Amino acid sequence: MNLGELLAEVDALLAAAPEAEADERAHADVILAKYREVDARLVAAGFPATSPWWHETIERWYRSGKRQAVLRCGRRAGKSSTLSRLAVVEALYGKHEVPPGDVGVVAIVSTTKDPEAAARITTIAAILDALGVAYRPWGSLGLRLVGRRVGFRAYAASIKGVSGFTGIFVLCDEVAKWLDSETGANPATEVLRSVRPTMQTQPNARIVLSSSPMSMLDAHYDAFEEGETPLQVVAHAPSWVANPTLTEEGTRADEPDERTWQREYAAIPQAASDHSLISEALIDRAVRRPPAFWDVPPEPGHKYIATMDPATRRHAWTLVVATKGLDGKRRVVLAREWRPAPGIPLKPSAVLAEVKTLVAPYGCTGVWTDQHAIDHLRDLAPKGLGLYECVWTQAEISRACRHLLKLAQDERVELHPDPQVKADLLGILEVFTRNGVSIVFQEARGRHSDYAPAVAMAVDDARLGAREPELAKTEGQRMAERKIEFLEKRRKEREREERFGRLPVTHTRRRGLG
Repeated sequence: MNLGELLAEVDALLAAAPEAEADERAHADVILAKYREVDARLVAAGFPATSPWWHETIERWYRSGKRQAVLRCGRRAGKSSTLSRLAVVEALYGKHEVPPGDVGVVAIVSTTKDPEAAARITTIAAILDALGVAYRPWGSLGLRLVGRRVGFRAYAASIKGVSGFTGIFVLCDEVAKWLDSETGANPATEVLRSVRPTMQTQPNARIVLSSSPMSMLDAHYDAFEEGETPLQVVAHAPSWVANPTLTEEGTRADEPDERTWQREYAAIPQAASDHSLISEALIDRAVRRPPAFWDVPPEPGHKYIATMDPATRRHAWTLVVATKGLDGKRRVVLAREWRPAPGIPLKPSAVLAEVKTLVAPYGCTGVWTDQHAIDHLRDLAPKGLGLYECVWTQAEISRACRHLLKLAQDERVELHPDPQVKADLLGILEVFTRNGVSIVFQEARGRHSDYAPAVAMAVDDARLGAREPELAKTEGQRMAERKIEFLEKRRKEREREERFGRLPVTHTRRRGLG
């Protein structure tokens, strides 16, 4: 290319710049006007109104002309509902040129495709229904607008899961809490690098990174701390600012743990330090009272589950039995441990024999345990005691422990009063790293938080609720039931005769024949 051709190309680019800026402003004007219109229609249909903070933030983002917004907001701040409305407005009214044969995708990227992403798709479907917009299913987690080359689709936050589509609007939901299903690490940095190229052919496409914070060691924190740049705008709001229906006092009542409250509601990311996932206050509140009720005997109508965390040398071998009561509360009814003497390992066959004796009164013919050494232990288990495998991966450990935390926060779990159970549960640590948040079991003073895995596993699996035991029936009640059964049978026979006629005598089953 000679100098003249180069200068001509520069002149063409300069001439096109004002036109592109005008197109960008026109797109922003349309989206903001249509958002207000859609919001009013949704409020009339019973949806909550968009808060002033969200209106101001969306307008500032679109007026800036920047492609990316990084939003740090507390829980229940209206992130998903508000951004789902914005996604619908972009799909219906955005100035996006999608060529024939292609589909412009509004992508919702969540930690897993189900259930988080499914909830967003459900919200979008409810909005479209309220607006009277026709759509049809598009894959397992997607919606395609009828008569338009535009659709909504949910994607898992993985590198291979967010490529191969034309993005017109990308909603990255709870970025700070993305987790890889296999490693438990946060893949946000790599996922965002993969998803941004999907918008290359769409000059008016936008991407929003929305999340309540976790630590100071994740991609969402890094993006927010970059501040306002030519690429992005940033915005921060505690839950009660973004959603005025909440109050600071109410959020503190919902979350008594100060550290968790700061992160989840005040939207303050936490320093990278290890701390107990479940606070001492939550554990104390969940412990069974009075302490005299050490173990709870078996009760009629209850389903019990037994779990164990085997060890023979350095750590304790622990056993837990749990159930779900009539009130929906999950209870640890029994907790036992076997500790090896110095230099004398435990004998698995002897421990398993005691385990069988302890769980038998609860109707348990087997015990759940992790995959480590299960084949060897099965060979040593006494007859009549089954060992069931629970694949205890890092991701599964994190899920089960966070479920235990949620149950404790909601006062839906009752813990065993053994002080060692409390000490081990305090050893469930939340560790922040550059790869995300990990759950680890603290190792100290000859223990590896030995009760913690068994308790988390048992409480998580105690899903079957108890039933009221049936009262003994009198002879009169039994006679009445038999009479009702006989009359119901005769009614059905008469209905059949009215429709099809009386059966021939050869087809009539008689007592004592056949």
